[in-house]
Amino acid sequence: MQAMPGGGEITITAQNVPGPPPGLSLETGSHVRLEISDTGCGIPPESLNKIFDPFFTSKASGTGLGLTSTYSIIKKHNGSINVFSDPGRGTSFEIYLRAADEPAGRGTPAQKNPAAGNGGSVLIMDDEEYILDVFTKMLRYQGYSVQCVKTGEEAIKRYREHFELGTPFDYVILDLTVYGGMGGREAIDSLRKINPSIKAIVSSGYSENPVMANFREYGFYGVLTKPYSIDDILKVLG
Repeated sequence: MQAMPGGGEITITAQNVPGPPPGLSLETGSHVRLEISDTGCGIPPESLNKIFDPFFTSKASGTGLGLTSTYSIIKKHNGSINVFSDPGRGTSFEIYLRAADEPAGRGTPAQKNPAAGNGGSVLIMDDEEYILDVFTKMLRYQGYSVQCVKTGEEAIKRYREHFELGTPFDYVILDLTVYGGMGGREAIDSLRKINPSIKAIVSSGYSENPVMANFREYGFYGVLTKPYSIDDILKVLG
């Protein structure tokens, strides 16, 4: 839509390869190679080495977090992603992921988790609407009551209101980085002044960030690395 506003062609291919090509720091063994190519406007050479950086974008209404999250997810799965572009002719993204050692089976039916919330309350702060929506549905299904805000400033205000009413949230989940607003790293200091015993959990796709690696040193109770499952959430909520 953005690279080919006047139309064009997108080609997606997948193949099994015996091993990653030389030059990539990947595990030995079989991999799956994915390639997504378009015939759009391409990416200028001076921007190619920046496209995975947080908040780098060439679009007035963009945040630059889409490719950053993509990069983080693939790296979390011990894979790699590379980009090749010819301005005016198109762009290709090449992804390598480790292949499974055995063919995928039918597996066993997923078991429904028991409601683990016991009426607990959670305040979630994230600037992505779809994350708030999915997060809320998962937690409410598990028995939690949930409220959502999009910035650190809103989180502080909402938490203070409930604390002063004598109904503080049992847990607060804070996105580490918020585009154009206060993120979890800044918000936690103010929240701990309101309640030093607050159980705040930091959430982010940037697993290499020092806050994620040493969350307790920054005043957090737990950590959630995106992408996460409902089991990950229930585990950190205890």
